[in-house]
Amino acid sequence: MPRPIVSGRYPISNTPMGLSLAPTFWARGDSAHVINGTVDAWCDMSGGGRHPIQATVANQPVVVDQGIYGRPTVKFDGSNDFLTTTYTLAQPYTRVLVYKMNTLTGPSGHDVIADGGVLGTSAFSADSTPRDVMLIGSLLVAPGSFGNAVFVYAFAEWNNTASALWINGTFQIRGTVGGANAAGGITLGALQNGTRSAAVEIAEAIDYPGILTDADRTQLSGYFNMFYGL
Repeated sequence: MPRPIVSGRYPISNTPMGLSLAPTFWARGDSAHVINGTVDAWCDMSGGGRHPIQATVANQPVVVDQGIYGRPTVKFDGSNDFLTTTYTLAQPYTRVLVYKMNTLTGPSGHDVIADGGVLGTSAFSADSTPRDVMLIGSLLVAPGSFGNAVFVYAFAEWNNTASALWINGTFQIRGTVGGANAAGGITLGALQNGTRSAAVEIAEAIDYPGILTDADRTQLSGYFNMFYGL
């Protein structure tokens, strides 16, 4: 699968590539691979070839051409859509997301992004409060509440007892996520088996093999402001 090329209008220092850590996975709305109107794969722009895929047409998400700031997003229906791939990402690691929850119903979690290998080991979820949470055996719950139909960006650090969460560049909480398990890959839009589906639009998803510095988060925040108006 060919790797999409980042637009030359954006120098590498203004993209997720120009940080102290190189991403191990990076997908953006404009790197989705569409066949007959649905997304069968989301191309990994990191160069690692970790493309989340979905072979079942009925479970494939769609692209929203003007999803945010005139840029495309990938939309999951909250019923059965998801994309997944497997790889190993040891703690500590950071997952970065630009996303919008379209609806939240019921008390159970809706997994925006989850593990690609071991079912239920790690997830970034939203519940019907709505709250943004990280999960790996136990919950680390953000104290804030983030409404439906609003794009936000998140920095989620999995680092056992020192895990942490930022929303829109603002620190939310630090604490334990219940274990030091490695991620077995990535699933977007649901758990690895397709349950706990999220009605979500994702503009960008990035994995880093470590903890971002303050300068890294500041640079990414500037990139998200430039690219998405956030």
